[in-house]
Amino acid sequence: MYQAPYYTETDRGLIPEYDNQYNVASWDGWLNYDAQASAATQDKPVIMVASEAMALPAGAHQYLDHAGKNVEAVWLEDVSQFDFYDQPEAVQTAVAAMTKHFRANL
Repeated sequence: MYQAPYYTETDRGLIPEYDNQYNVASWDGWLNYDAQASAATQDKPVIMVASEAMALPAGAHQYLDHAGKNVEAVWLEDVSQFDFYDQPEAVQTAVAAMTKHFRANL
């Protein structure tokens, strides 16, 4: 992730356990996956935890605009994409929302 501070901060992403390597064979599937294609036909309960400060919030909005009643969204304030990885408040809020969703739908 070029110029993403998370990966250059030793107290966050730049940790000894992270080898900073990426299998380029996975690019094709990642770059060509179209989550929007299934939005209108989604027939299983889904929860989306998102933020306007995350990566690609417009894609999340687009998905929700086309998804049916089975998709619930929880929007967090000022939570970056990287905050979802390791910031206790963001992680705890997301986990609480998912726990509630799974208890109601499983």
